[in-house]
Amino acid sequence: MALMSKGVSRPTLYEVRMPSLMGFGARDYIRMYCKATAIPAVNAATAMAAGQEHMGVTREQPVAVVYSKPLSLTIIERSDFVAYKSVRSWFDQVAANANPPSGGSLTGRSQRMRYYDSFVKDIQLVKLEQPPNGGTGPNDYIQTLSVDFINAYPISIGEVALASDSYDSQTEFSVDFTYETYNVSTPLFGAISQGVGGLGSAGGVVDTALGVLGTLTNL
Repeated sequence: MALMSKGVSRPTLYEVRMPSLMGFGARDYIRMYCKATAIPAVNAATAMAAGQEHMGVTREQPVAVVYSKPLSLTIIERSDFVAYKSVRSWFDQVAANANPPSGGSLTGRSQRMRYYDSFVKDIQLVKLEQPPNGGTGPNDYIQTLSVDFINAYPISIGEVALASDSYDSQTEFSVDFTYETYNVSTPLFGAISQGVGGLGSAGGVVDTALGVLGTLTNL
């Protein structure tokens, strides 16, 4: 089998699946218009251990698995700011008065952190690829990798830059999510997603024998 029989992976094919609390409209939009993201690095933290087996020999002993943070998304915004408002609504759940009132309020502007379990949700990042046979339609893609970020929540919402001379540009913003760990998995049947990843995907899933063969090849 040729080394490049399956072609190179394209960084433009992916989709980000947000939790249900974002609302269907915002979730579907972010799947289509997340401009950039990345699978964070992971590494083993180590401690030096001397003479564990052989006198005078020092080795690095793993002590913890460390997941690089945050998970960062850059999103192209729509004219009604559906993505920004939805992300901000999730951020506001972290604390009471995270979005303090401009006028008078019974609670004033005092802020109180809410219970951790009340605002953490899972986020999924799916890597898509074009099937070798072209798929069943022009916008069908195989899900080759799935990354589930466990107990995530937004910790930083970037600025929304505005400029009167940027008439040929789109409005965008970035958001950073922290999380506890992430799980990397490969769909057993190489599911096909209807839509365009990176800038698009919004549909059903069809299992293919091609995905099964690809999975068995990699075992």
